[in-house]
Formats: sequence, C-alpha cells, structure tokens
Amino acid sequence: YDLLHLAFRTDSTRVVTMGFNHWGVPPLEGVNYDHHTLSHSWGDPDRVKEVQIVDLDAMKALRDFLSKLKETEEGGHSLLDQTMVFFSSNLGNASSHSCKNLPVLFAGGGFEHGQHLAEGQLAAAAEQLEDAVTDHEQAARDQHRSDPADSARVRVGT
Repeated sequence: YDLLHLAFRTDSTRVVTMGFNHWGVPPLEGVNYDHHTLSHSWGDPDRVKEVQIVDLDAMKALRDFLSKLKETEEGGHSLLDQTMVFFSSNLGNASSHSCKNLPVLFAGGGFEHGQHLAEGQLAAAAEQLEDAVTDHEQAARDQHRSDPADSARVRVGT
C-alpha cells in the first residue's frame, strides 16, 4: 500500500489494480496454513481462528492505507477525497465458492458513505457508483481544460 500511496501522491498514475496472492500469507503469529487452505476449512474451529487473523491483518492494512490517503493533503482536499477505492473479494463464501453476498467496500470521493446495502439494493448502488465515476471524469475534463497543469485526479483502485 505504501507504493500505491506514493504513486497517487506523486501523480505517477491515476488507476491502480492490486490483487493479493491467497496462496501465501506473510508470517503472522497464530497462522500455520496459507490463506487458500484456511478459507476452505470452515468446519475446523482452529482454522477459522487462523483465517480471522489473516483477514483482520488485511483489513488493518487497508485501514492504514485509507488513513494515509486521508492525512495527505492535495489541493485543499485530502488525497482520499480525490480517490475512489474499491475493495472486495471474488467470493462471498470461499468454502463453497459462492459468488453471492460478496463483501464490497467503497471508500473515498464520490460516494454516499455510512450504508450497508443488502443484495436487493445493489442496482441503486451500482447506479450511484456509475454517476459518481461520471461526475469525477467530467470534473477532471473540466479542470484539465481550465488548467492542464493542475488537472483533478480520478483514480479507481482495488
């Protein structure tokens, strides 16, 4: 995440896609298996505890990244205000490979925060996301036309 922050802060890029290798896990106290094995072991309470340690570590890293973006000022706003962050998983239940009820988190500029949306509410949320992206793209084009050296940033990251 430090490299992503640096890339955004220096305007080296406006779009980043980042994936995590679930086969390996950095050394974490209390974790004896790789994330993939742990995610398929929901019947074993000890492995459930281990996957919780791994997931908590990943969420703490995301929290720290978002905090760093929020603490970095850019043009009178925080870098987080100028960035759209999307964080998710490809599975809602890894044990059964289910794609229902995917955990999805949006952070940063252009979103109406403080919501938890159930499956039936996703169409409205998708429309809101599309509108927010369109608004950011238009703002970037307008800013670029007025001052190409100081164009607004539009970033979508995972």
